[in-house]
Amino acid sequence: MDENKTIKLVDLTFVANTEFADPHDVLHAQQTSLAYIQYLDKDIFTTVIKHWLKRVSFVQKNVLYCFFPSGNHFFNIPFNTYLFLWKHKPDAVIVQGMDNPWQLLWLRLVLRKRTKIIVQHHGDKIWPHPKKLLQQWAGKLTDAWMFTSAENATPWMVNGMIRNTKQCYEVLEASAFMPQLPKSESRKKLGIASADMFLWVGRLNNNKDPLTVLKGFAGFLTGHPTASLYMIYQTEELLFAVKELLEKAPALKNAVHLIGQIPHAALADWYSASDFFISGSHSEGSGYALIEAMACGCIPIVTDIPSFRKITGDGQHGFLFTPGDADSLINVLSNTATINREEVSGNVVTHFQKELSFQKIGRDVSSMVKKIIHSR
Repeated sequence: MDENKTIKLVDLTFVANTEFADPHDVLHAQQTSLAYIQYLDKDIFTTVIKHWLKRVSFVQKNVLYCFFPSGNHFFNIPFNTYLFLWKHKPDAVIVQGMDNPWQLLWLRLVLRKRTKIIVQHHGDKIWPHPKKLLQQWAGKLTDAWMFTSAENATPWMVNGMIRNTKQCYEVLEASAFMPQLPKSESRKKLGIASADMFLWVGRLNNNKDPLTVLKGFAGFLTGHPTASLYMIYQTEELLFAVKELLEKAPALKNAVHLIGQIPHAALADWYSASDFFISGSHSEGSGYALIEAMACGCIPIVTDIPSFRKITGDGQHGFLFTPGDADSLINVLSNTATINREEVSGNVVTHFQKELSFQKIGRDVSSMVKKIIHSR
């Protein structure tokens, strides 16, 4: 391919967003994974394909957006999408997620052999047999993969979806628009005066492991009784167990504040008001809340898992503890007492801007796409 020629790239999502009344609502809901497009190299012309209730297309900021009617049945075949792609003849197609291997197989049949298929990993899981066979088959027809951390590719290689490590690229799946606000103003707005404010944002489920976080925080409180932990959560699977644990530990109950669900727009004040962000996740494809927190200068205290290591720069911009290990968390929490918080917080924001921003994702995708299509 002529290296001076315009590259035709397609960002494709097979999932049908039928719950939205307007296609612009779909784009707004998914803006954190689409904003990178505005930072692609100028010689890359991008088309975004989504599935919805009706056929709609429009151009916005030099990007063509196409919506095709479709459903979410496992063996659904979006013929209109394939017909458009066959006529469009893209150089590369980024498929968002590996939860639609049947549709990806048809995509390979429709596209020219020279068109490269790239899969963006979104924390997708490997299915048990027999559906696993479709993932393996689709994986063998995929030219390249994007993971937040290359380590996340390991199970996909072990299970035969990825042929070799040269197919894998480290590219964040999303970034954040979250603005950093003045800490004093955010605390005043929220009515918080704690000298040591820790924040949890995530579901109350086994993977996020709030119980280990609470046990670790209880141990930390023995030497730091003025610390407080605010918990914002979207789901309540372990809420009963959380409350039961708090009832057994009066000091912990006084220090922990169960906020529950809040509007996403309100999170900027919570992140900006907090000194530290805590996550106990055992597995993550990326880490949206972590990235948002870092954009606001919130210092991470997160589990030592591949995606969090990548996001925090191998722990250089935060603290890492062993998943499921309350003692490991206690040790890490104790280390936070000796740092210059203002300096570390500033370094976290600088790291976000350099390595976790939409601009960085745009540069990484541009470089990867050009490398793949020019290496034919």
